[in-house]
Amino acid sequence: MGTKADIATLSVSERELETIAKHPIAYWPPAPPDDDDRGVLLAGYPATEIVKKGPRTSSFGTYAASAIAQRTTEWQLSCRVEWNYVQGMPELGGLPPRGFDTGGMSGGPVFTIRERDGILSFPLAGVISEGQPAWDTIIADRADFIRADGSIRA
Repeated sequence: MGTKADIATLSVSERELETIAKHPIAYWPPAPPDDDDRGVLLAGYPATEIVKKGPRTSSFGTYAASAIAQRTTEWQLSCRVEWNYVQGMPELGGLPPRGFDTGGMSGGPVFTIRERDGILSFPLAGVISEGQPAWDTIIADRADFIRADGSIRA
């Protein structure tokens, strides 16, 4: 767990990943935007979109959007949602309203949009730690606090 960054990591073995047929992000190290006003992609599962299907079953609605990293500091990103590029949630029948409650998305990824020599890449930029629905803003702690072994630098 981090003391400055609001990030915690956990260890998942290769065998566990094979069991659930998942492939982790292999692009390392994380690369936050190199300046303000840079494009990012973000996603998460807002608490308001959890639908109980049964006593032990729930459905999690996905919120995915592109945003602009308005402010990049040494330890956080402030990302404003670009409404022209928000993906609608099927459960809502379309796009969420402006000022949508993004609470519960903590832990979701934020990816930097990079283009070099005509090749796009999407390195991990941050980990969502807070939402500000009144300003359609997502706050993320920079992922470069995470070392390759999963420990968090202070």
